[in-house]
Amino acid sequence: MQTRVFDQRSSRPEIGAIDWDANDLQLRRDAQPALVVPWEKVRLSEGWGGRRKAELPSGLTLEFEDHSDFDAIRNRHGGFWAPLEQQLGRSKRQFVRWGVCLLATGGVIGVLIYLGLSRIVVHLVPDSVLVAVSDQVLAEVSTPSFTKHAFIQEMEARIRPLAPNLHFHVVVRSSRSTANAFALPDRRIVLTDEIIALSPSESGLYGVLLHELGHLHAQHPQKRFSQLVVQAFWQAFSERFVGTEGGLAAAGIRLASLAYSRREELEADAFAAKGLRSLGLSVEGFRQILRAIHTQATASQGGRGSEFLSTHPGLEERLTRLGG
Repeated sequence: MQTRVFDQRSSRPEIGAIDWDANDLQLRRDAQPALVVPWEKVRLSEGWGGRRKAELPSGLTLEFEDHSDFDAIRNRHGGFWAPLEQQLGRSKRQFVRWGVCLLATGGVIGVLIYLGLSRIVVHLVPDSVLVAVSDQVLAEVSTPSFTKHAFIQEMEARIRPLAPNLHFHVVVRSSRSTANAFALPDRRIVLTDEIIALSPSESGLYGVLLHELGHLHAQHPQKRFSQLVVQAFWQAFSERFVGTEGGLAAAGIRLASLAYSRREELEADAFAAKGLRSLGLSVEGFRQILRAIHTQATASQGGRGSEFLSTHPGLEERLTRLGG
């Protein structure tokens, strides 16, 4: 059987003759000694245009233009076809591995681009949109409060020196579910009537307020919102929304359901504990209100936790880290 022989040391192919048996392949060329290669050292592949190739360890490549040659080998010597199937199977596995690597690399690059865009876009969003999004969150999870809490303004004034460059504002709402407190992208801290009534002491309510201030201080709501901004712009583009404020407001509704990460919650707890000690208040009050929120929410929601506590760290871990 004739084949074209390519040598890495020469740019011109030669014509050679091959023979085979179940154990090895024999190559003969003019003025060259016969070359005998065991099948396990022959690498078979299919190149462009459907040409079958056999790569030998000596740096030679045999190219077959007629596929019937391979069919003949397959029919007469099953031992030849087995290495071919093995090589083709190996090529498929390599393709899958490369595909997985490329997908993983693309995913990492996509996440980095996504996070980078999020950090850039959030600074371009006007304050009016931040307010609109925050209003959407308020409407989703709370209703207006008709109870007067004059002491809240005093508490806000007392904690303001702990974050002098943060222009935050504390508002009181009525919860649609259980006792709750949260911080919004427009730097509003929301306390509900229910969490105020549940607080066993002044230091407990201060702890909740400082916890939310800790989220604002670390820009946790803004980070959450910035990710949703990118999603909202993409949604507005793909679904052809009219105007961006409506899309961002819809993102605000989704923002209300996002829990902070374990690290972010522990950061906010640490800020609260440090702030309580700066004010000369006991951390125990904050620990007590966390327990009270957890107990009430578990009883009222059939074993589900509170929205305020529905985050990654367990209650006991948070209490232990707060200390006494």
